[in-house]
Amino acid sequence: MTATDEASPRRRPVRAALCWTAAGLVAVVATAAVGVGAMMWPVLSRPPGASYPPPASRTEANLQDLHYLERFARVNRSFSPAERAAFLAQVLALQRRAGELDAASLEMGIARAVAVAGDAHTNVRGAAWGLSLNAIPLRFAWFREGLFVVMATRLTRNWLARGW
Repeated sequence: MTATDEASPRRRPVRAALCWTAAGLVAVVATAAVGVGAMMWPVLSRPPGASYPPPASRTEANLQDLHYLERFARVNRSFSPAERAAFLAQVLALQRRAGELDAASLEMGIARAVAVAGDAHTNVRGAAWGLSLNAIPLRFAWFREGLFVVMATRLTRNWLARGW
């Protein structure tokens, strides 16, 4: 094959078709990548950082956590409008009780509020990953009638009395 064969008029349309096909393929892949990136951005983006002064008390710490949790309703796309309203109502109820919530009660209340989303993937605290609340001071035993609590601390008795 000579240099003149390569530039022959019969090969130019084939080469042009290959170039246009490659360019089209690159455009399709780039468009798909941008589309996937745009869809995944809300999922992969991190929520804004919390910037609160150090809390002076447990109540203030709880209120700061719950104030920050309100932002979750804006960034989480799993809530329907009714679920978002129910979530915010539960957060408000927790804020009203902030002074009486210990760490476990706060975490359980937050988990209950987030569960309003209705999917198994949405979570905001460590309990879902076993990072916190990985043990609870209750002892259970099976009887013929079913599973029963046979020992509880004073704090867990309060949880049980509330239906938690």
